[in-house]
Amino acid sequence: MKIHLFSILCLDENEYPDLNLYRHFIDYYKKLGIHSNNFTIIPCGVDKYEKNLKQFQKINTANGIPSRNLISKKYDIVEANNILLKWQTTLPKEDWVLFPDQDEFNDYGHFNNIPDCVKFLEKNNYYALEGDFEDRVARDLILHKVQYPENLFEQFPKGVQLTKGIIHASWKKILLSKAKIELRIGHHFVVWNSKKEQPAALNEIKCSKQYWEYPPVPTPNVYESNFKVYHFKWTESLIHRLKNPNKHKDLYNMFNEDRKKTNEIITGNKFNIIIC
Repeated sequence: MKIHLFSILCLDENEYPDLNLYRHFIDYYKKLGIHSNNFTIIPCGVDKYEKNLKQFQKINTANGIPSRNLISKKYDIVEANNILLKWQTTLPKEDWVLFPDQDEFNDYGHFNNIPDCVKFLEKNNYYALEGDFEDRVARDLILHKVQYPENLFEQFPKGVQLTKGIIHASWKKILLSKAKIELRIGHHFVVWNSKKEQPAALNEIKCSKQYWEYPPVPTPNVYESNFKVYHFKWTESLIHRLKNPNKHKDLYNMFNEDRKKTNEIITGNKFNIIIC
């Protein structure tokens, strides 16, 4: 049984990939017990990505992470999910997977590492672990550039509820799941098989009305925790993305309302709201 991490990173120049944050991302999950050869990080890009690709490959090589071929496409969440599902079908069903974006740093509570958490989930017949977002922001509320190797949590020490309380986006996240079950696009919930009253097996339910049904609460076979996904979205890279709406219409075409609310709370390089 292995534990795999899967993610896709767009390297186009006008997507402003934060490779310092990516360095922190790799360090963080390696310390939590993900072996280098179990990282599957797929690069994508179509426009002036070459410089970022070389740096990305250099980081991976230094960390013993396998190189993956670049996908010559703009990032699209539906296409990314299709790629993920295709990859997931190649895994043994009893393996475990996590799907964090590069700005998502999963916390596994009182467990020392992810393998210890998996032992608990296996012992108690859980198929997935659910947590929720905690946005991390700088003390002075400025969207700073991420520095490396300086401590990331000291750079953004305030834990706040922007995703849930201001943006009103999905704040739940599956932190870990069996390879044999399917997560909904975005990895916020398991796909629920209401006829069998259990998490759906991979590719068991196609994208339909049933696919979008919310699972019951509490959800059988899902360990619902207060573990956090530390969300390092609120950095300098976000400012650049917000300044280039036309360049980012593909990336954000499913998130127009999120984008609008994000723009409303940022002026220049700083939050314009009171954050306690």
